[in-house]
Amino acid sequence: MLQIQTIRENKAEVILGLEKKYFKNAAEIVDQILVADENRRATQKELDDSLAKANALAKEIGGMMKAGQKAEAEIAKAETATLKIKSKELE
Repeated sequence: MLQIQTIRENKAEVILGLEKKYFKNAAEIVDQILVADENRRATQKELDDSLAKANALAKEIGGMMKAGQKAEAEIAKAETATLKIKSKELE
């Protein structure tokens, strides 16, 4: 089984190897694999960023409540809820 990193680093060699094994459209298949991996990486980054922002907001909410800034804390809570819903969709 080929590792995605190997495919990314040695694209030409992988295509030649697949063609030796009589894979039809080997170059097209490899390109599709690399595009799918890029999409997965972008989605994972978006998920990680969303979760990090939600965590940072959650920490700020506690400070806002202690400082008596209830209105700002409620806005932050709503944003945190939105980020969590978005994260669930990305998983």
